[in-house]
Amino acid sequence: MAFQQDYRKTERKIKEGKAYTASRLSVLFWSHPSKKASYSNIYCRVTLDGERAESSMAIGCPTIDFEPTTATIANDPINTGRLADFKARVFKIFGEREITERKSTPLQLIEIAHGLRQHDNDRLTAIQAANHWMTQKEALLGFTIKEPTLQSYRRKRDIVVQFLTEVYHKNIMVDDLKPITGTQFHNYCLSSVGLDINSTVKVVRLLKSIFNYAFENEWCDRNPLLTYTAKAKKKPVIALTSEELHKIMALQLIDSGMARVRDAFVFQCVTGLAYADLAALSHRHIVEHRGIKCIEKPRQKTGELAVIPLLPIARTLIDQYKTDRECLLKNKLMPVLTNQKMNAYLKSIGEMAGVKTKLNTHLGRKTFATYLRDNGISNETIASVLGHAKSRVTEMFYIQAKTETVLKDFTATFNFQPN
Repeated sequence: MAFQQDYRKTERKIKEGKAYTASRLSVLFWSHPSKKASYSNIYCRVTLDGERAESSMAIGCPTIDFEPTTATIANDPINTGRLADFKARVFKIFGEREITERKSTPLQLIEIAHGLRQHDNDRLTAIQAANHWMTQKEALLGFTIKEPTLQSYRRKRDIVVQFLTEVYHKNIMVDDLKPITGTQFHNYCLSSVGLDINSTVKVVRLLKSIFNYAFENEWCDRNPLLTYTAKAKKKPVIALTSEELHKIMALQLIDSGMARVRDAFVFQCVTGLAYADLAALSHRHIVEHRGIKCIEKPRQKTGELAVIPLLPIARTLIDQYKTDRECLLKNKLMPVLTNQKMNAYLKSIGEMAGVKTKLNTHLGRKTFATYLRDNGISNETIASVLGHAKSRVTEMFYIQAKTETVLKDFTATFNFQPN
């Protein structure tokens, strides 16, 4: 833990353009002659990064019996043990304060070790709690948290620190905040940071999680955001119609780079792969189940296994790029550029094809989900294909009753005829 703490401090100092050196702590004992002849009182000196503080240990002994280099008293194991215990407590207290990012002075360490005071009442400031929450999330990287998720947490944490510093002060304690803080932070994200309503709700919910974490660690007596219940605004799910997808597929493109981006996007539309999964896709992810070729791959985002039977268009595209030099060199199934470059190309492709919907790499995933739903595939099956842990997620984010679906259902049921 101490190593992680030093690493975080070093990282912050580097970002600030400053050098960082680890703190140095020492605990020394010495004897001072008392009024009684040949008798001494023992004192302690704690030094932290050049700053000193001294204290009496309330222990006396014959001067000749005390050995300062080993902090031992001859023929007095009880008081020798008291000195060793005090030294160990000082180092332990310092370590605890370092882990929770609390500043220490030699006098504080001495007073806490003597039991004259507590660890700042064992409380952390709101900002310290936010940083500590972030630290425990960083420890999960590679296990239950992916790097993109961690980066998102860091951005939100930075907004929290910015808010607490500007609206309150950097040493504000969690217990000093009121329930109105939730509304204040909500408005701050909208007006000062410029987030949309859905992003704002996510950031405030993260602050609520931080305060829950602080409460669980007994750094505060309550969560001031406990009553915060703002809901995200539902956004309409936009997906391509079959007609729009065919326009994109039929588009004649002279630029080979643009054509490759179009093909990769079409592959997304007929497999439902997110950009990260498409970029990581290779021939080892193609398997056969009962004679049917499928993509079998854990999702990059969640780790959920997605099994996607390949439609004829997808199989054709795979064959088309099976001998492609770039794909072979990179061991990729499809040609993939960076997400930003692909989105830039897709914008132009959409305009050339006469598609009003703005194309992007995530649109393909939504298009595939809607296509499956329009063809009678159950929500549970779609959830499995998309790699969702629960079909509720699929229903919430990908499947909506579109005009095309409504007209199709009504025509089939009521035998509607076009005018």
